[in-house]
Amino acid sequence: NEGITILVSTPYMDEATLCERIALIQDGKILSIDTPDKIIETYPDKLYAIKAESMSKLLHDLRASDLVKSCNSFGEFHHISLKSEIGNSDAKLMEELDSKKYSNIELKEIRPTIEDCFIELMED
Repeated sequence: NEGITILVSTPYMDEATLCERIALIQDGKILSIDTPDKIIETYPDKLYAIKAESMSKLLHDLRASDLVKSCNSFGEFHHISLKSEIGNSDAKLMEELDSKKYSNIELKEIRPTIEDCFIELMED
């Protein structure tokens, strides 16, 4: 209201989401500038969180799968997007993981975070 701008630089995406407007920058290049919600709305795919026993093996197998477009580790889950041209890919992925003898698989659709958006923009 007073025409004052405060510039904050942070590598912590949870801090960035508290700002009214953010710029995602990599190597001096602006990847996106908007409100956190609008940046999240532009995430192009359905995003899933997945976990199972043997998370490091799961990460390797997900990245090797023809069904998976992207896979990144986020805390106790891996965040994945699936290739949209393969119909019913979430069910096919579960079948694939069952055939590899994974146990306690949890797969759920989630809302992307700013960090998911930043990683996706960097991969483009």
